[in-house]
Amino acid sequence: ARGRYAEQLERWFARFPREQFLVLRFEDLAREPLVVLNRTLGFLGLPAAQSVRSDARNTRRYAPMSEDTAGRLREYFAPYNQRLEALLGQPMGW
Repeated sequence: ARGRYAEQLERWFARFPREQFLVLRFEDLAREPLVVLNRTLGFLGLPAAQSVRSDARNTRRYAPMSEDTAGRLREYFAPYNQRLEALLGQPMGW
């Protein structure tokens, strides 16, 4: 249930104004940490950063997931991800 983000966000959105939320994708943070940091700082009304240190920490290596398992997970989460995309009005790319 932890990966069914729309269910969790819908509960928060029912209680608090939507404009109080900034939803970010980890993939974007990993790819462009300064852009995501500055988006976050802007959301909070803080000045932009000029740089960010993004050294990898607490990393581990795992065996690759089997394609069968990955396919089953994609199939299971597809409707939940579509619901999340509709809720946020943006594609998640999952």
